Amino acid sequence: WTVGWGETEGGKLSKKLKTAQMPVVNNTVCVQSDSHMFGRFISDQVFCAGDQNGTSVCRGDSGGGMYSLAGDQWELRGIVSFAGYKSETASCDTMRYVVFTNVASYYQWIKRQTGALDDENASVPK
Repeated sequence: WTVGWGETEGGKLSKKLKTAQMPVVNNTVCVQSDSHMFGRFISDQVFCAGDQNGTSVCRGDSGGGMYSLAGDQWELRGIVSFAGYKSETASCDTMRYVVFTNVASYYQWIKRQTGALDDENASVPK
């Protein structure tokens, strides 16, 4: 699930927190969908998600989280990095995949920065 207060269909920022279910897709599939947009950015530090069905993130959602349920606990899996944009209409392209920063790739760094190195209950997001 992704969450955010970004632009909605009307082009205005949402006044309430919105959620959207966006499945993670294989990075190869993502690059094949648009090699110009995704080809130079896809790596182990990021992943793609989306249904290409009109439900997506938009301006104002960047930096927001993608969460997954692990047992009875929500885990931060990714952070919205960038999404497609339609220059001809100056709007978000909700039919394209979205790139997220892969939080698991930065897990050790996050633990060092937050002082959580000794937290025995901490787990790496999947």
